[in-house]
Amino acid sequence: NAIWHGLMPLYKERNLSIYFDLHTDDILQATIRDNGIGRAAAAKLKQSNGAGNPEYESKGMSMVQKRLELLQQQYDKPFDAAISDITDVNGLVKGTQVTLKIFIGNKKL
Repeated sequence: NAIWHGLMPLYKERNLSIYFDLHTDDILQATIRDNGIGRAAAAKLKQSNGAGNPEYESKGMSMVQKRLELLQQQYDKPFDAAISDITDVNGLVKGTQVTLKIFIGNKKL
């Protein structure tokens, strides 16, 4: 999603970063950041390109959310996904960030 929706329409240097960190001893946090056009601009571009077919429903994030819900039910542990725009001090969108929190158990990486 970061590449296709955020970076492909960008006409400048494209950056994509992926970070992994132990949020707690048993929660792995993955953070994906891009300097793309942002969520609102991507949605607007999709509409203006005629891709805004009312019968088409994007399933990417809903599929991720469903998988995380199933994992949370199976393990009775927290699994979470959050998506937000990255903004500068003036509130201008400078990209998108997705954060995933995944239960890994009490294993040392």
